[in-house]
Amino acid sequence: MSTKEELGAICQAIEAAGADALELRLGTFAFNEAQFINDVCFAGYGYDGTMSYGIAFDPKSNFQGILDSSHSGCGLIMGACRYVKQFVKIPVGGVVFMDPASAPDYFGQALNDDTLELIYVHRAVSNCDSEYANKLLENRIDGIRPCCRCLNCMGAPAA
Repeated sequence: MSTKEELGAICQAIEAAGADALELRLGTFAFNEAQFINDVCFAGYGYDGTMSYGIAFDPKSNFQGILDSSHSGCGLIMGACRYVKQFVKIPVGGVVFMDPASAPDYFGQALNDDTLELIYVHRAVSNCDSEYANKLLENRIDGIRPCCRCLNCMGAPAA
């Protein structure tokens, strides 16, 4: 997508083709690693957006203001989900460091105000804490082993 308007149109077309839900993520076609931009740019707390060579990633200026980096990259895609919901009738969720245990009030509010109907939690569940969902349901958030966004779960580079 080049513009947020294109994003809305693409999501409408996907819904019209028969999709019953949307999972938004941030990345580039045929370059899987790019979808971990939040891990690379928000790994150092207090240094949000840091990339390399003194360059900083600013979601508000680079993505027409629809990404929300207010929680150090946690829930980065929620603003895009909120934007897309005005174009479709199917549930919209996102995946880009979607970790309710890292920002429970932020995610609770997003569910309550219908920013999201779905939260896709991947690495925090599959790689960090297999009891994540149970602990979250039982409000044992302090007992959840957090994803530190180290990307070791991605495996070693190909030789």
